[in-house]
This record gives sequence, C-alpha cells and structure tokens, in this order.
Amino acid sequence: MLNKKIMNKIKKFSTSFILVQQSFLVAIPTLVLIRWLCGIPLFFEDVVVYGGGVFSFSDIYSGWGSAILGFLSDVVAFAPAVFGLITLIRLFKSYEKGEVFSVQNAMLYNKLAWLFYCDALIVKPISNAILVLAATMFNPVGQRVLQLSYRVPSAVSVMGGIILIFISWVMLEGEKLREEQSLVV
Repeated sequence: MLNKKIMNKIKKFSTSFILVQQSFLVAIPTLVLIRWLCGIPLFFEDVVVYGGGVFSFSDIYSGWGSAILGFLSDVVAFAPAVFGLITLIRLFKSYEKGEVFSVQNAMLYNKLAWLFYCDALIVKPISNAILVLAATMFNPVGQRVLQLSYRVPSAVSVMGGIILIFISWVMLEGEKLREEQSLVV
C-alpha cells in the first residue's frame, strides 16, 4: 500500500489536474467555435502547406461554404483531444479515489494509446484533407484539391501510442502479480 502522505499528494494533485482538464474541455470547443464564427485565426495554425501549394486561414474563411468545411475540419481534428481529456479526467478521478494501479486505469491508458493511433493514422489525415478542400473548393475546375497525407507529427503520435500500450500492459501484468500475491498465504 502506498504511503498515506504520498497518497494524499496524489489525491490533491489529481483534484487540481481534473479542474485544469475540465477547463480545457470547455476551452477547446469554445475557441474552435469563436474561430469560425468570428473569422479569427486565434492560436491555431494560420498557414497550411499541401502538395499543390500553401494557403492561409483567410483563404478558407472567404466564404460560408469553405468556413463550414473549415469548422468541420477543426471539429474532426480536435475530437481525439476532447476524448483524450475525458479519458484523462476519468483516470485522475480514479487516482483521486486512491486507485493508482488497477485494471480500470490500465484500460484507460490503453484507450489513450488507441486515441493516439486514431489521431495519427485516421483523424489528422482526414482533417487536413477537409481543410485543403475548404481552401480550394472555390478554385476553378481542375484546381480543387482533396488530398490525404501523413506527416512527421503522425509518427510522434504513433510512438506515443506504442509507449502508452506498453505502460498499460505493464500495469495489467502488475495487477495480475498483485492478485497472485494476495492468494499466497
């Protein structure tokens, strides 16, 4: 069993961390909505590079059709972050209850790992494709672009997923060992 002093620190930190994550959970969708309703780039990427060239936020925000597609691109892009925040909140609520090493926590780490994979291999390419289409949809015929691409940040997300899969596996094996030891008299 963890030392009570250490456990109290974990609980206190978890409570604070949950509040921060909950604020992000509100801030991200709000900022995305403000970005597309007001036409303000905010802190998001203002220039996007694709195979056929470069375009900026103002290229996308030039018409409502492209702005709606741009908004859809951001919703798709930030969905894994929102689901990741929800998963982290669940994980830290478990820590707050004093449950540090548990099967449930290992499964939450596993879920986070799959979010990394989905973000890198599915979500980011689709989001970028929608964004490129939004920027080029009013171009003349033959100059509109729909392109799927994978970039270095995708590789970083895949590596993060691999690390989290390993952490969840170690936690599951540790829980099995703990169960075995509790049966030994």
